Amino acid sequence: IKSENWPAVLTYFIKEMVEFKILSTNQCYANYSHDKKSLNIYKKACNQVFKKISYHEKEGTLTQQLRGPIKEMGFNRLTDPYNE
Repeated sequence: IKSENWPAVLTYFIKEMVEFKILSTNQCYANYSHDKKSLNIYKKACNQVFKKISYHEKEGTLTQQLRGPIKEMGFNRLTDPYNE
């Protein structure tokens, strides 16, 4: 996903995937224990969430859909002494 507001997009993606009972991040870690059914469930959920992201990005309403803070990228929250 190409976006000028990548942290908000990623936060929204994670939030929406939890609604499908899928813990996620910006990468997919498939392994041998994932069967076709599990991968199809993940694929279907991703497609639905991507459609929502596209809609909200076009409308400029993505950040309003978030219930909490936007995901911080990197280790700034741990290393910035002024981050409270």
